[in-house]
Amino acid sequence: MAELLRRRRSELLEVWRERVHEAVTASRAMTAAALQEHLPGFLDNLLEGVLHPGGRVHQENRRLARAHGRQRSELGAYTLADVLQEYQILQSVLLEVLQREAPAALGGIPPLLELVQEGLREAATGFQHARTETERLRSGERERLISAFKAATAATAIVHGPELRFEFANDEYQRLFFSSREYLGLPLRSVFTELEGTGIFEQLEEAYRAGRRVEQKEVPLNFRTVDGAMKLGYYTYTFTPHFDEAGRVQGLILMGIDVTEHVLAREAIQRSQELLALVMEAIPDLIGYITWEERLGFANRAYAQWYGKSAEEIVGLRTREFLGEELYARVHPLHQRALSGEAMRFETGRRNAQGELRHLEVRYLPDLGADGTVRGLVVVGNDITERKQAEDAVRRREEQLRLITDRLPAFVSYIDREGRYQFANRTYERWYGLKFSDMRGRKRHEFTTAETARLAEPYEKRALAGEAVRYENVLRKPSGEYSVQDVEFVPDRDSETGEIRGAVILAHDITEQKKIRQALEEAIRARDEFLSIASHELRTPLTSIQLQTQMMKRNIELGRPEAFEPARVTRLVAQTEKSVHRLTRLVDDMLDISRLSTGKLTFTPERFNLCELAHEVVDRLVVQASASGALLSCECHEAVEGAWDRFRIEQVLTNLITNAIRYGQGSPVEVTVHRSGPRALVKVRDQGPGVSAENQERIFQRFERATSANSISGLGLGLYISREIVERHGGSIRVESEPGQGATFIVELPLGEETR
Repeated sequence: MAELLRRRRSELLEVWRERVHEAVTASRAMTAAALQEHLPGFLDNLLEGVLHPGGRVHQENRRLARAHGRQRSELGAYTLADVLQEYQILQSVLLEVLQREAPAALGGIPPLLELVQEGLREAATGFQHARTETERLRSGERERLISAFKAATAATAIVHGPELRFEFANDEYQRLFFSSREYLGLPLRSVFTELEGTGIFEQLEEAYRAGRRVEQKEVPLNFRTVDGAMKLGYYTYTFTPHFDEAGRVQGLILMGIDVTEHVLAREAIQRSQELLALVMEAIPDLIGYITWEERLGFANRAYAQWYGKSAEEIVGLRTREFLGEELYARVHPLHQRALSGEAMRFETGRRNAQGELRHLEVRYLPDLGADGTVRGLVVVGNDITERKQAEDAVRRREEQLRLITDRLPAFVSYIDREGRYQFANRTYERWYGLKFSDMRGRKRHEFTTAETARLAEPYEKRALAGEAVRYENVLRKPSGEYSVQDVEFVPDRDSETGEIRGAVILAHDITEQKKIRQALEEAIRARDEFLSIASHELRTPLTSIQLQTQMMKRNIELGRPEAFEPARVTRLVAQTEKSVHRLTRLVDDMLDISRLSTGKLTFTPERFNLCELAHEVVDRLVVQASASGALLSCECHEAVEGAWDRFRIEQVLTNLITNAIRYGQGSPVEVTVHRSGPRALVKVRDQGPGVSAENQERIFQRFERATSANSISGLGLGLYISREIVERHGGSIRVESEPGQGATFIVELPLGEETR
């Protein structure tokens, strides 16, 4: 029987496997693997037990059967009934083979069945022991797992059954999702009603149904808070199935992490980066980044366009490749300095891709790591061409302004709102004896006298308050000399804001104008006096002539022949002639004044003897002198010849002698002519009241007399005209006199010189 079973060993094993597969409800793959591992050895031991009962064979048989039971227990899906059924099937297969193949050997079946039953008992014992141990281990493992879930930082929950009812949730899960709501034993769908339509429930059902793990990252979900409001958060979660002993899905382990802060921070960083990129693209400055290896790591649009490229075309290239050899040779040393940690700033002129020469302000900023090492450098280029052009335009305007103002006699300066000088022309510099560089940025009291600053301070304050101010000021120069200035403060007001930015100061030195004005006022006074005198002097001879003419007319009308007797007519004619002569002299003097003023007084030089001319004038005026009771004489012992205008020199002699007769009050008048070296001297002396020292210069001015206009007739022009004539001959005229001692008028004329 044992030999028969040994021959049928393979058949027995195959039939047993097939029937076990059909009978047991567990996975066929799992059952086949288990039978393949334990059944051949167990069957071999059965055969040995039949041939050699007891001893080692029984012990090995029990070991294999017990191992078979433990293995079935570990499969999880097996029950004790399944194990017993496997041995019952083995027993049935053995009996069928023996009844069919060896009916005569049926007497040996009881020992064989005993061995099968013994194996069955051992397998059952092994199964029970293994299951008990497994349950004990599983219970401890579950406790450890729950403890681990409770301590986990991730939100963790366990749901079971098709309805996914909550069995467990750790503190983090409750904090994130439950708030104050109930959850234990409740279906997940009823707890989180706000998740309807989000696809979460469908993912949970798929994980439970297929027994497949589901994982999602950074999903935006709205959960209801304690106050009922909806709060958006971002979550990364997994749904992991857990199985029972039979391999069936019992529920899901839900794990989630709140990544809201991370997502929002990343989105904020991303927005910042996008904004930075947008700004970088929009900013007109050239911005680039050069790595330690001198490769271009970044370039904004302006930087790339400068070289006529796009950023994609040049980023990653070595600087030599897109700068070109010439420019690279210029900037490479600067790059090396910056890559050594030196920050630099400089201005340079470069041509862009279009060939335009532009001015750039370039900054190299080393990029330092946390350990202080240089990782690269940031290049910032600002196109300052327009600024340079504006600065050049301002400089040219300043130069033009200075060119104009430096040629003005006026003081031109500018102070800012704090009273500090920002401009001063050359006249201003000369006045104070300072260069503008010594005044720039300083206040008035810092470079002028305290007196000057004190006088200007109230007007300066008014101007910087917005009031236009004009005043006259007496200032003392550094040299100590005083001058009168016409000063004007003009506020500089911003046309848009109305804010006072400073004030323009204009000042004119009107000292000479003041003098001229005084002289003009004096001249006007003299003119008025002259007009009064001229009208009086002209009226006197005209009145005399008019009266004589009217008298003759009346005598003619009355037919009085005695009125026309020769003696009376001669006297009348003489009086008329005297009036006409006086009138002629007055008119001649006024004509000479006019000619002198307009530069039209002409001179015709000729050589003549001055002595002869003096005698002629004296002889002509003897009668007039005698009428005044004056004795007129002329002394000249030698010929005094020179080149002069005879008519004008006669006019001078006539004026001097006539004045001496008029002012001498009947005293003798002496005229002398002689030579003195290269000059001719003429002296006219009277013994009248004389001329005071303060009047000796004044009497040579227009419309001036030594006495009042009422005491002596005449226009007061004779001496003025005489001095003009003498000086134009290159000579001079003066008076020597003391009050009560008479006066001597002295004329000096050059000999043999042409009249100027």
